[in-house]
Amino acid sequence: MGIPSGTNFVDYIKSKIQNPELVILMLSPNYFDSMFCQCELGAAWALSNAIVPVLIPPADYSDLKAVLTGIQVRKINSDTDLAEMRDELVKRLGLDSSVARWDAKRKQFLAKCPHLLEQQTAPTRVTFAKYSEMQKKYDDGVKELEGAFAQIDSQQRQIEELKKCKDAHQVAEITAAHSTDWELFETLCEEAKNRLGKLPRIVQVVLYHVLGNHEYVPPAAGSWKDQDTWDEIRAASQDDYLEVDSDDNVGLNQQDPTVHAALRALQKVEAFLEGGVDGHKVGNEFKSEYVEKYNHRLSFSSRKFWNTNLNL
Repeated sequence: MGIPSGTNFVDYIKSKIQNPELVILMLSPNYFDSMFCQCELGAAWALSNAIVPVLIPPADYSDLKAVLTGIQVRKINSDTDLAEMRDELVKRLGLDSSVARWDAKRKQFLAKCPHLLEQQTAPTRVTFAKYSEMQKKYDDGVKELEGAFAQIDSQQRQIEELKKCKDAHQVAEITAAHSTDWELFETLCEEAKNRLGKLPRIVQVVLYHVLGNHEYVPPAAGSWKDQDTWDEIRAASQDDYLEVDSDDNVGLNQQDPTVHAALRALQKVEAFLEGGVDGHKVGNEFKSEYVEKYNHRLSFSSRKFWNTNLNL
């Protein structure tokens, strides 16, 4: 703009950048893409010119590198930044200006700014950093799709095999065969929790002792827990969940359907921990992964295991 006719463009720009009063850098994506603009920026830096950098979205602070690192930069679409830039220009250039007129023009510009920013032409080149970022996203997306397709194929095979099944045991075996260790473990624990949740708390406690090889000993007569606990035991006995003999020994009534279902579900969890269930063999790494995740040993007889996985 304003270059005299017949004057070499490059020579004229070089002469004017030797001693300007101020250099305003309009840092748009196209600015960073322009070799000429980069040369002007380098010259302004080398000659220690006074500069006012203005960031034009979608360029962002992350795009500021090299000589612009650590320099105060203002955004073109920020009301506050524009006000600060005006004050700086007035001070540096010794201008007289009308604040009222400036405010009106600034508001008018900010209203138009979103539309103006949308009209920018995107650069035709991308930086290597941007390319690397997009390549990584693409590679991650491909891996995710490959995993999804593999899962779909596995599920499709599982569906086809399930269609040929004749009983629940076959269904369980096929489901286990197509599950990871963690998927099967979580499925078995969820089933056991649901079965346990249908039983009174005292029956759950007795189940834990029976299956964990801990002898269940009810509170001794006269202890402070005696009355409440025995009330629960008697209620569970009346509902056929527990059996109490003449010596006050407490055991499970395994003939009760609800107790029997809970026992079977818990025994599957135990079988899984011992190495496998329904034809599924548990990998060696599962135990170490479990300990790392929950910070306690993987043992069916452990109270921590029951608390963590079975809501005891």
